[in-house]
Amino acid sequence: MNIQHKGIKNHDAKLSLRVRVRPQDLKDAVCKDRQRCAIAQSILRQTRADWVDVGTGVVLIKKGKQATRFVLDSVAQDQVRYFDTHRTFAPCNVVLRPPSISKQLGYRRGERSATKSGAHLKRRKPTR
Repeated sequence: MNIQHKGIKNHDAKLSLRVRVRPQDLKDAVCKDRQRCAIAQSILRQTRADWVDVGTGVVLIKKGKQATRFVLDSVAQDQVRYFDTHRTFAPCNVVLRPPSISKQLGYRRGERSATKSGAHLKRRKPTR
């Protein structure tokens, strides 16, 4: 699903993206800056994106008029928090994954995606 915000179409990633953080990315990295941290520097270098925003859980990569949303795995989330508090980061590989179905843009709780026949169903009562 695409969601437009300020003229930019936001959509969820379909495939994973492996990013290698190198020592050259660490030189220019700024602590507690979502656009200039070590992971953001490496994403900009590898994807040649216009803009990157790395949070503790979600990564937005903007190219042109489209922004793609990824999710950080738990190890990368810990690395981001550690970098923000201790100002040290070791070169490593970071995997950006597509969001799970329940975390995708436009997901509505309580609705099933589809049945085997292809018809959409809506739950009347919550399951819990």
